[in-house]
This record gives sequence, C-alpha cells and structure tokens, in this order.
Amino acid sequence: MRHLFIALLCLISWSSKAIDWSTWYQSDNLTIQKRLAQTGVVEVKVWMQVDAAKKDNLLSVLADVDNAKSWLPHVEQVTLVSRPTPAQSIVYALFDAPFPLAKRQLFTRSCLSIESVDSRLVYQMQVHDIANSSLPDDIVTVTPMRAQWRFYETVDGLVIEYNALAHPNGRVPLWLVNRNTLASTKTAFQALASLMLKPKYQHYAHGFEPGDCSTFANLE
Repeated sequence: MRHLFIALLCLISWSSKAIDWSTWYQSDNLTIQKRLAQTGVVEVKVWMQVDAAKKDNLLSVLADVDNAKSWLPHVEQVTLVSRPTPAQSIVYALFDAPFPLAKRQLFTRSCLSIESVDSRLVYQMQVHDIANSSLPDDIVTVTPMRAQWRFYETVDGLVIEYNALAHPNGRVPLWLVNRNTLASTKTAFQALASLMLKPKYQHYAHGFEPGDCSTFANLE
C-alpha cells in the first residue's frame, strides 16, 4: 500500500518562535494562521473541522498517491520510496512551482502514532526531510523541513490541526513565496475537506498503522 505524506507538500516556510501568530483566513470550519520567520519566510498553522468525517477518511486521502494532484496545488509527482515500518513512509515529491519560481523537490520520512489526550484518541503524523545523495542535482531541494498533522474524531466529525515549516532554498523573492504558501494552503485544505467525504474514501484500504515515533521531534 502506497502512502502519501502530505504535509507539507505545498507549504513553504521556516520557523521563528519569537513572533506571534496572526490569523490570515477564517471561516466556520477552517482557520489559517501565519507568522514570519527570521529568514522572512512565512510559517503556516491550520485548524479545520470536517463534519461527518472520520480519521480513516483523512488517512485514505493521504494514502492515495495517484490522486494527490486533485487537492495539492503545484504537485507534479509523488512517489512512495519505501516503508521502513508499518508506521513510517519515505516519500519523494516534485513540485512544479508557478513562474518565476523553479521546480522544487522534497524527500521526507513520516511516522504515524496515536496517544490518549483527555480520554480522546489523537492521531499524529510527524514528517521531516532526510538527505538523499541520489536526488537530481538540477532541481532545488526543500530543506530543512518539519511538519505535523494532529487529528481526532468528535461527535460532529473530524478535527485536523496542521503545522509546517520548511525552507525553499534557491533564489526566490520572499514576497512571492509567502503569497503562494498562503494561497496554496487555503486551496489544499478546502479541497481536502471536500475529497474526504467522497464515496471512494469511505472504505478505502489506506493501510496506515500507528507505531512508535519516539525518534521524531515534536513541533512546538
């Protein structure tokens, strides 16, 4: 079973703990917050509730590599490279960035875990970039990168929290990177919410199994 780390696949950002979050977009079921890093790139944090959805619906969409383009802006290719454990995936992603930005590639390792918080089961998928000497030299690599999904079921549906930070590298105008990051985030999560409820993902065999992710650093 192929898995898709989505995480950050369309979000380009880098962290700074010194600057407070501000709300960039808000609706009844979706909130997107941002803050600028010391490098001048924007970091993004998302909260979303999808009514009538379950955790398996989200995992099913994330597992469907072939359909990634239907909700992730600027994604040209996503490939599952290997599965070190049932909880972990190593994934290669190629982004066809809008002009004048050049293509970017991302090589990541992800891990799915589960914990009990206030008598509620909370799923967490942590993601970080890893080195790979075989990546094409003529494509800029996004690094460093960290991302985290947290999601849990409620009586109304599924609550999803997402935080991603990464550095695009290369020569890029930061104002364009930041604008594209925010716009892509909104587009991706609105499409994700709709896709999760489609019949295809109600009984999709996603194959995810939570495991031990103690070697993955938590985002703050």
